[in-house]
Amino acid sequence: MQRGTKPLTVAQINLRGNSRHLTSAQLKAREAEESRDTTPADYVPSGKPKMPNSVKEIPEAVEAWKGAVKILKERGALTRGDGPALTVFALCQARYLKATADVEKRGFEIEVERVDKKGERYTTSTPNPSLQIISQCERQLLALAVRLGMTPKDRSGIRPAKPKTPKPKPNDESILDAYLRKEGLA
Repeated sequence: MQRGTKPLTVAQINLRGNSRHLTSAQLKAREAEESRDTTPADYVPSGKPKMPNSVKEIPEAVEAWKGAVKILKERGALTRGDGPALTVFALCQARYLKATADVEKRGFEIEVERVDKKGERYTTSTPNPSLQIISQCERQLLALAVRLGMTPKDRSGIRPAKPKTPKPKPNDESILDAYLRKEGLA
């Protein structure tokens, strides 16, 4: 842990003057240290997470997964590490859609048959239990959308993932050229 004031960058030293009389070797070392970029986007490679079986079994969840993957891919923010969050997002979206369909079908209140102390049955209306599921899913979906950077406010905070660097595929000519160069024949 460093104490005191933060050391000046090489650019600041060049602007203000070298008051500490750092040697050129020290300045070069500081510049090399500054040039090392350690932002999370640099060491989180982009990639597509694998859709788990629990999502594949539910058509609504598959649709939600694909929609979220498309959004993240368009932003350049999709990584293989997004799989667990996308899984919860997709399953929660499917649960939300089923609960919403239940409320549309049965209404906000449902008739429930109860038994009083005397053992007599009576009917009463109570709020549809799907309303609680909808409320919980809405909160969870919004929280996951924020985490994944899918809301307008959070777009600016998402850094693009580092694109995969394709490995060069050797072809016959490149191998032959390398061999000829090595032998001094080319």
